[in-house]
Amino acid sequence: MEKSNPLSASLISTLMQVAILTVFLLADIPEIDWFAITLFAISGAFALGLGRLLNFMSIENIGVAITSSVVGINPLITSFLAILFLGEQALFSTFLGAILVAAGIFLLNGLEGKSFKKRFLIVPFLSALFYAFANVIRKIGLNVQSEPLLGAQVGAAAGTISFLLYLIASGKIGMLRVTAKSFGYYFMAGVSSSLGWIAMMYALQTGNVSIATTIVFSYPLFSLILSWLFLRGREILSWRTILGCIIIVMGVIVVTLFK
Repeated sequence: MEKSNPLSASLISTLMQVAILTVFLLADIPEIDWFAITLFAISGAFALGLGRLLNFMSIENIGVAITSSVVGINPLITSFLAILFLGEQALFSTFLGAILVAAGIFLLNGLEGKSFKKRFLIVPFLSALFYAFANVIRKIGLNVQSEPLLGAQVGAAAGTISFLLYLIASGKIGMLRVTAKSFGYYFMAGVSSSLGWIAMMYALQTGNVSIATTIVFSYPLFSLILSWLFLRGREILSWRTILGCIIIVMGVIVVTLFK
């Protein structure tokens, strides 16, 4: 996004994801259950329409490592929502994980060498909240029709449409700005997201939504390592950033291992 912006990043990466998933789906088109399609579409609007936009906005304001760490609380929010809406069992490990995640975010909230205002942390938190609601709705959809690839493609398409409608309604369509270099990176982000979504849908199909989401969203640790490798000089990784990220991932692990 160095010569682009979050709106462009969100739209193009999502368009790439829709195109790739559509190619996979056309190889074996399943029967259509319209109630399941509706649920997949709602989950896509939440995840790719709202969650991803807020994610990119947060990356622009406070960086990859911190955004990934805060968005990484998604599994804990999902666990609580799964208890409320899916009847999954409430365990002590879930609450212990929540405490560890809160401690990690507390460390991030006092970052050294960062110039952002603390209120910016609400953006990745809201992103995590929308992702969590999307996970629960997606699981309900898979319970209705167990077609992970269909769910991934419909969700991606709905997310793209909802985001385009937002751009048009808000008059921000003219703010899209993409260079050839940034387009290449967004394309790779779309490929990566497509493979990740397919894997996540199969995980949700076969297992407990809390466990699957928790494992998937342990990614802050990978983001921390990759941002150190590829974004040197552009992101400040203080000891608080690293420790906060590790503690958040520990909370995710606790929730996973003791389910």
